[in-house]
Amino acid sequence: MAHFFRRANHLTRVGGTSGLIATKTISEGDTRAAGLKEICKSGSHIYEARRRSKWPGSAAVVISIVHIAKGEFAGTVLLDGRPVPGINSFLLPLSAELEAERLRSNERISFRGCDTYGLGFLFSDESKADFAGTLPQMMDLIEKNPENANVIFPFIGGKELVTHPQQMHHRYAINFADMSLDQARQWPDLLNIVEAKVKPQRALLGGYSVADRRREFWWQYGTYTPALYRAIQNVDTVLAISQTTTYICFAFLPSRMVFSHKTIVLPALGGFAEFALLQSRIHEAWALLWGSSTEGDTPVYSPPDCLETFPFPPKWTIRGSLEIAGKTYYEFRAALMVKNNEGLTKTYNRFHDPADQSPDILELRDLHVAMDRAVLDVYGWNDLQPSLDFLLDSEDESYEDDVSSRDTRKTWRYRWIDKDRDQVLARLLDLNRTRAEEEAQSIPIPPTARTAVKRGRKSNKPASEINHNLFEFQESTE
Repeated sequence: MAHFFRRANHLTRVGGTSGLIATKTISEGDTRAAGLKEICKSGSHIYEARRRSKWPGSAAVVISIVHIAKGEFAGTVLLDGRPVPGINSFLLPLSAELEAERLRSNERISFRGCDTYGLGFLFSDESKADFAGTLPQMMDLIEKNPENANVIFPFIGGKELVTHPQQMHHRYAINFADMSLDQARQWPDLLNIVEAKVKPQRALLGGYSVADRRREFWWQYGTYTPALYRAIQNVDTVLAISQTTTYICFAFLPSRMVFSHKTIVLPALGGFAEFALLQSRIHEAWALLWGSSTEGDTPVYSPPDCLETFPFPPKWTIRGSLEIAGKTYYEFRAALMVKNNEGLTKTYNRFHDPADQSPDILELRDLHVAMDRAVLDVYGWNDLQPSLDFLLDSEDESYEDDVSSRDTRKTWRYRWIDKDRDQVLARLLDLNRTRAEEEAQSIPIPPTARTAVKRGRKSNKPASEINHNLFEFQESTE
């Protein structure tokens, strides 16, 4: 997509214009960096754009329409039909380009889970030939040889994280981690399963370096994350978010699990204070700006863009107000999900629905406001008083004056109005630049999440004992 924009601009004469329709990802992530950003840097100007429109056909795609002048443009610049000073590569009403720097202080604070690259590692309550087996078969293997429990772990993916009221797993995974084949032979029953169900699929992979490794090390996951498991080995609890998620929402999970590659995991060293920061609208606005999305408009949480650039406030780990606000919000939300038998996605569907005025949802909204206030105060932004409203996600959808009559089939968001959100983003960007400059000059900076007091106790139990404690299967209610 970025190629076609750049090619069209290249073929346009100086003083000429071009216009293209693209999915809204043209102004997001690497696509923006490779496309519109380079076009703007070359001296061309975006003079008219419509950021978010629904595709008029049957496809569930949100599109952007972008018009570009090669060289200077002397006319009126229009964004979503309104005059603006300029339009940058984010399709924001600014002439200046924005860029957030990745911060050294945020390195290695989040990890992507593992891509097993083979269903033959998994035990599931579904009966499919590709799986290693069913849960009863798994329990038979453990009863036959209790040592098998040492390399079978609970397995959770992004779907369970957002659909189950308690974020319960319903699958388990054989996990030889980064063992050699000789080490894996200590569990012959399980190795034989992987050899029968994973190795033949790996043998069919094409000839490139990653495939070569996956063929050779067929008993290991296609993508294993040793750094993740080193980071959480002495931590009982982690914070996790689904990589592709309708809403930016985090939840605590036990650390003794195999996390799917569809999950992003943080060691959760900052406890409820860290949860408050990441679940707040402050971080949500930042993540939605710098992250990307699917063609169907679902946000994609990419840690290098959303988290490694995020400027945590100074000395936030010693602010008890943040811990209290996060704990109050989290525990109320957890109880609400269990009470309604609804996961994160369904709960936040109601949270953002202007027609839902139930007492519990109203309370959750109020607690979110209180948590946001605690976060703003920790940043020292006591002067900011952001206003909230139910706003549409697509620019071409019409509003109704009466909230109770608003069409809930539309993509409403209960969020800060644009003016207030953009003010918070501007301050975060300024703080990001300051922090990056300090790091570049090797000036010690305030500690971020990694120096926080660890939540929970360190676990010194042997792996075999830990694994046995985890074998209390909870059947999913979804």
